[in-house]
Amino acid sequence: MKKIKFKAVSLLSVAAGLLLMSSPALASTYKSTSGTTTLVVKRDANRTLAGNYSTTVNNRKIVGDIRITDAEGVPGSYIYQGIFSDRGLDGKGECIGDITIVRRQIDRSARMGAKVTWKVKGGPSCASVGKTYTLDLVEALPSPDRKGNFNWNNSGTWLSEPLRYSTWPKWKVTSSDGELNCREKPNGTIKRVYRTNVDQIEANKNRANAFDLSRGNNPWLLTTDGCYVRANRQFIQPLSLP
Repeated sequence: MKKIKFKAVSLLSVAAGLLLMSSPALASTYKSTSGTTTLVVKRDANRTLAGNYSTTVNNRKIVGDIRITDAEGVPGSYIYQGIFSDRGLDGKGECIGDITIVRRQIDRSARMGAKVTWKVKGGPSCASVGKTYTLDLVEALPSPDRKGNFNWNNSGTWLSEPLRYSTWPKWKVTSSDGELNCREKPNGTIKRVYRTNVDQIEANKNRANAFDLSRGNNPWLLTTDGCYVRANRQFIQPLSLP
């Protein structure tokens, strides 16, 4: 497949646990099963691919920036190549090198994974020069609560604005009877009907929180069609971001 080249751009520094802070854009977020590593791949305001990560090594918190310089689609996966720079939260141990991110579907599940390889090449105070680190990460799809509900607390994705958290944008219909009613308001009049395994739902992008509660505190998701669907795993499931 033809390679797609992307111009590298500079990134802003990140603090522990925070993602890229620039202009608004959606991000694909990946995490380790232990929760100690988070990595983000996203497009900035200029539609250029970029990224960042935070991780813990030997009880030491490290944050890093990624510049994506090359992207190639191959059967069953997508490969990002770039360079990284990272440092400890104390400002020490600055390292630079090459990074490779292989994005692919995990087995037969709908979830995407990312195999990430860091090759450390140098840095003014880097103690890991010449070493290579590889991690298998999993896309951080929303998980419902014990009642099966998706809501503001468990169904967000990071935006690039400081401390903004936005509703997961893409969903599929999973209603067992083949149809899902979208209502003018929670428990209100039916405005349209979505079809299971046919229609995709997009959360309303005009609101950071696209969830509303009905009487009884059941969450409903406001869609881009201007109507609400019941936000429960019986009816919807999050889709992997591109």
